[in-house]
Amino acid sequence: MKLGTRRLRIGILPKLCLTMAAVMLVPLATIWFLDYRASVDHLSRDIEERLSGQADAAVSFVNVWMDANLRMLRQNARLKDMISMDPARHAPVLQSIAREYRYVFLAHTVRPDGMNAARSDTEAPKDYADREYVQRVLTGAPMGGSSSSARRPVSRHSSSRFRSRRTALRSASWPSRWISRT
Repeated sequence: MKLGTRRLRIGILPKLCLTMAAVMLVPLATIWFLDYRASVDHLSRDIEERLSGQADAAVSFVNVWMDANLRMLRQNARLKDMISMDPARHAPVLQSIAREYRYVFLAHTVRPDGMNAARSDTEAPKDYADREYVQRVLTGAPMGGSSSSARRPVSRHSSSRFRSRRTALRSASWPSRWISRT
């Protein structure tokens, strides 16, 4: 043997340990990976089913809630005081709506020119001609609605009643937080 060249010799025990570790770790890693993927797939399906169920329930709730409010607007529109288009006769009905339906903070009627005929609060009449939900109803849609999330999230819904050449547009506005509370 030459000086300076030494071969590294590995005994049988380290070779046996390395072989056993490889034989053991490869199947374990494969089993772990397959089990992990199955768990992730199962969790994803479960989460999707739960979220889909909750979304369906929320949509159903909002649809029922919206239908009830539209019926409230239509029911009150049939009152003789509302049909009259007399602001003095509208005000008590609108105030009653705002008082009885705790989530309504403003009930008002709008003339065909877009100006308030009457309001449930004490503010001066306002021009609503530029509002999309008012324009929809004035052009013949059975209901117009909108939501805003500015400083105060609000949901607005309107319905119309045509009587000869005069139009009464009833509208109610309520904070969007009431949808999630009720």
